[in-house]
Amino acid sequence: MRLLRGRAVVGGVLLASWAYTACDSPRAPAPEATAAPKPKAKPKPSAPPEAEPEAPEAHGAAAAPRPKPRAPKPLAENEKDDKPVENSRYLLDGLNDVGPAAPAAAFSRGVVMITRSDELAISKLLQPPSKAKKPVAGALEPTVHGPQDFWSVARGPALSATHAYWVSKGRLVRRALDGGELEILATDARDGTRVAVAGSPDVVAYITQPVGKQDSLARLRLPDGKKLDLTPEGAAASSVSLTSMGEDIIASFIDGRSGMTPVHARRLHVKSGKLDPDVVVWVSGATQGMTEIVSVGSDHGSWLMLPVERDASHFGLATLALEPDPKMDPPLRWRTYENGLDRSPAAATSLCGAPAVAYVRPADASPTANQELVLSQLTLDETASSEPLATARGFADVSLYPLPEGALLAYVADRRTWARLIRCK
Repeated sequence: MRLLRGRAVVGGVLLASWAYTACDSPRAPAPEATAAPKPKAKPKPSAPPEAEPEAPEAHGAAAAPRPKPRAPKPLAENEKDDKPVENSRYLLDGLNDVGPAAPAAAFSRGVVMITRSDELAISKLLQPPSKAKKPVAGALEPTVHGPQDFWSVARGPALSATHAYWVSKGRLVRRALDGGELEILATDARDGTRVAVAGSPDVVAYITQPVGKQDSLARLRLPDGKKLDLTPEGAAASSVSLTSMGEDIIASFIDGRSGMTPVHARRLHVKSGKLDPDVVVWVSGATQGMTEIVSVGSDHGSWLMLPVERDASHFGLATLALEPDPKMDPPLRWRTYENGLDRSPAAATSLCGAPAVAYVRPADASPTANQELVLSQLTLDETASSEPLATARGFADVSLYPLPEGALLAYVADRRTWARLIRCK
C-alpha cells in the first residue's frame, strides 16, 4: 500500500493483497518481522586481533525490529473534495455471493466469469430487475465451479452485447455469450492486460506484447478484422479504454511510467476506419503496471478516470472531462483518498441518466485500513458526493454494466466474486 501523506512510499503490495477469507472476517495480525543475525565479522589480515569488532550475538543480543510504518494524517477539511450523499438517486438490491474469485464482469443477463480453460461460466439473473420502490433480493444464481477452476487475480473480460473478450496465453480471444467456439483474433496480446470494447458492431482495443526494443502498444481491431495502432511512433501503452461517441469511438490510453504518465486520446471514425491525430490531453504523475485508465461517454463528450498520485503527499481518482474532439488540458476534478493504493479498481457507466463511477478507496488513513467501494456521479463541481456500496479487506476488480433502469455491479473481493443490482429511484 502506498503511504503518501507525510511519508515516503512504503513498499509494494502484492497483486493478491486483497485475497482474504471473507468480507467481514476479523483481521489476523501479521507476524512481526525481525532481521536475521549478522555473521561474525572476520578480521582482515592486516588488522591487529584487538581491533576485531565484537559480534552482538556473542551475548545473545537480537537485532532491533524494523519500525512499523506510520499512517499519514487524515485529510484536513480543506483537502476533502467528497461529501456524504444527502439524497441518494439509487436503490441497492441484495448482495449476491456469485462464487470464488475469478476474472469476472457484469452484463445484461448476469455475471460472466472466465475459467482457466477459457470457457464462460455465467451466473444468470434469476428474474428481471424489480420495479419495487424499496430494495429487494435481486438474486443471481451462484456458479457451480470451484476455486480451482479460475485464475483468481486475472483481469475480467470486456463485454459487448454479443461477446466476451480477454487475453489468454498471449492471444486476444473471444467467445459468444450465447455459446460457441473460442475465436483467436490476434496472437500478439500482452498477458495480464485488460481488453476494451465499444460500438456496434464491436471495435476492440488491446495492449500488445513488447517486441525487441519496441515497448507495448495500444492496438485496435475493427469489425472487419483490420488493425490500427493507436500509439504514435516513439510512444508506448500500458492500459487502453474505449467509449462510444455517437457513431464514433473515443480511444484513450496511458503510457505508464515511474516519472510521469502521458494520457492520450483520439477519435476513431468507425465508418471510414480513420483515426484523428493523437492528443496528449494530460500528463499525470507516476503510475505502475496495475494502473488502468477508465472511460465513459456523456452528453457533451466523455470522461477519463485514472487512480494516481496527485502530488508527493496525496493520491486519488483524477477525472478528466473531454470534449467530443479531445483537446489538451481538459477540466480536471479529483476524488482525493485518505491514503494511496497500489491496486485501485474503478469502473464507469451511464447510470440513471448520468455518467457515474464506482471506485475503491481506503476507508481511512491507516496502513491496514479496510477498503470501501463507493459510487459517485461524475460532475465538474469542486465537491462531489459518493455513497458506499461495499467494504472489504481488499478489492481486486470492479465492473458496471448499464441496464434500462439502473446497472448491474460485479466485483471481486476477499477471495469471492459478488454482484448486486443498482436501480434508479
